[in-house]
Amino acid sequence: MNPRDKREELFVDTVKDIELAIKTTASYPEDHPTSGQIVDKSYETLANLLHRQGTVTVCVFGDKVVVDDVPIDGKNTLFTSFARDLHRRAIESITFYRGLSHRDFTIFLDAMIKRPGLLTHEGGVASILKHHGVSTIRLNGVRYGKIAEESQELEDSHMLDYLSGHRDSLGDYGHNFLYVLEHDPRRISDLIMEVTGARDTAADPSNQAAREKVALETMNRVATELVARQAVSREQFKDTMGSVLSTCDEHMLGELSQAMEIGAGERGEIIDGMVGELFYGAVAEICADGYREKGHFNVKFVEGLIPSVKERKRLLPHLRRNLKGWGRVDEGKIITELSCEEPEINEEPAHHQAVSSDDETEKIKAEIARLLSEGRSDEVNAIVKELSKKLDD
Repeated sequence: MNPRDKREELFVDTVKDIELAIKTTASYPEDHPTSGQIVDKSYETLANLLHRQGTVTVCVFGDKVVVDDVPIDGKNTLFTSFARDLHRRAIESITFYRGLSHRDFTIFLDAMIKRPGLLTHEGGVASILKHHGVSTIRLNGVRYGKIAEESQELEDSHMLDYLSGHRDSLGDYGHNFLYVLEHDPRRISDLIMEVTGARDTAADPSNQAAREKVALETMNRVATELVARQAVSREQFKDTMGSVLSTCDEHMLGELSQAMEIGAGERGEIIDGMVGELFYGAVAEICADGYREKGHFNVKFVEGLIPSVKERKRLLPHLRRNLKGWGRVDEGKIITELSCEEPEINEEPAHHQAVSSDDETEKIKAEIARLLSEGRSDEVNAIVKELSKKLDD
């Protein structure tokens, strides 16, 4: 066999095993024997190759995979899938170094299967590797067929891919995105309008509902990226998103207000209403991603952004939408974890009439949970108002 052909065969086996390990890790529990066997085999293949040559660099260029400047046969759908997996996570290259441990490899696999919102919140795959002290894997150190100097055109291309949903993460471009959000909000609104135009005209340019849906999805991505990547306060979020929305034309604002069901009013009032909805939607999306992965919410994250119990209740409809279709969701547990109920009053001054006994309080809590599970939020609001009125009296 030609030495080059033998080398290519080794690269094919390595990439194939890595992609299978990623897919298996995503599909099976950590302690499942099938998962363990495939991950072990993938690690051994990669470690043996690193023993022979010190480093291995895998690059993606479109749907093509290149290993150490050797193109891998793109006819195999597994390689196309691998290229897309990397592309969606804003990864253009991965360099593995000799000394790669099994632990390093499993941390890499776990990072690769994280949900988009959670991955963004943790700063991307590279940030996760750095946090765990992994030095034997380096991302985006090599650009195949591209100039390393990032021009605005290349930057816009990455942002467009993210805003249009072609990428799940901005990866290394996340900090650039935040900088542009703060210093050049019109550029972001122009990109949003470009995404909206490109996606709806391809289908049906006369479909107003489709335009509104795309505009809202795109703006939600901006809001989620801002909340996930930066420990922003409510005021910072309001200022930044308000600046972006203020640079949108009337047509775009009209589409967004329709999609968010924001009532008529002055331009400033409409923008303030949109900013509020986008904020709660972004926090809910990040929470939902964490809930799907870990089975509970990051309560400190929520309380840091929304300290008020009353305001945290506004998260519930957004969480319901984000978790819709995901198995059985215990809304009572959600309410309890996020402290969306007023704290129970243990002691009352003598001149106050008790709102209810302990048994009655438990009944009310159970009734609220039941109504929420049935989507009867109006009745829940009525109960809360009645209780508040009794407390005021």
